[in-house]
Amino acid sequence: MDHDGSTTERGGFVMRTSDRYSYEVTYDVVDGSRDEYESWLSAATAQWITAETVCGFQCEHTVVGPGPSVRLRFEFDTLGDWNAFVTAESHHQCLDRLRTMTDNLTTVVWTPVTIPLSATSPSPQSAAYD
Repeated sequence: MDHDGSTTERGGFVMRTSDRYSYEVTYDVVDGSRDEYESWLSAATAQWITAETVCGFQCEHTVVGPGPSVRLRFEFDTLGDWNAFVTAESHHQCLDRLRTMTDNLTTVVWTPVTIPLSATSPSPQSAAYD
């Protein structure tokens, strides 16, 4: 169920009809910077999650496949909330510091999109058995 309680159910599959905006910061920690990074991340996370506009936060590590080894995902109710967060001096300082301990740092913001499911679309359960 979404934060506003709005969902659509099709064949046992629940699809959100609205969602938050996601802002992702991905990177690889540089060899030799791990201890410094771990210490810094705790303090930076405490600062980030107390920002007034942040509605959610997750830190994830790659399990399988190529790509960055770490993803920080922030959630916002509006693009205005995201903009206030990323333009704040404190966020710029955190990213500048993170860049000194990482490679391949990228940032991207994602907007929620609903995928309409028609009544004639196979359900995920029936499609698995075709």
